Amino acid sequence: MKMTRGKLLLLAMAMQLSAWGTASAGPLFMHTGGRTTQPVGHYELCQRIPIECNERTPNGSPVELTRKLWATMIKVNNSVNTRVKPRTDME
Repeated sequence: MKMTRGKLLLLAMAMQLSAWGTASAGPLFMHTGGRTTQPVGHYELCQRIPIECNERTPNGSPVELTRKLWATMIKVNNSVNTRVKPRTDME
């Protein structure tokens, strides 16, 4: 069987593409390990304004996320995001 130059080129390209394979899929979720340290920005905030970090919740259990609570969170988030002027970490 005589291969023409075009067919040989196509065969070589197909072999190369199949050799590359596909990207391996990673896990669906990020692996989490043990406890982590406090974020640096939060630590610095607590050093500058300690009152912001002294608040404790009376109940250690998670709050039930109801539609009403979710709506309140969205309202507060939108309100803050429209009033806060973006700045860099260096400002």
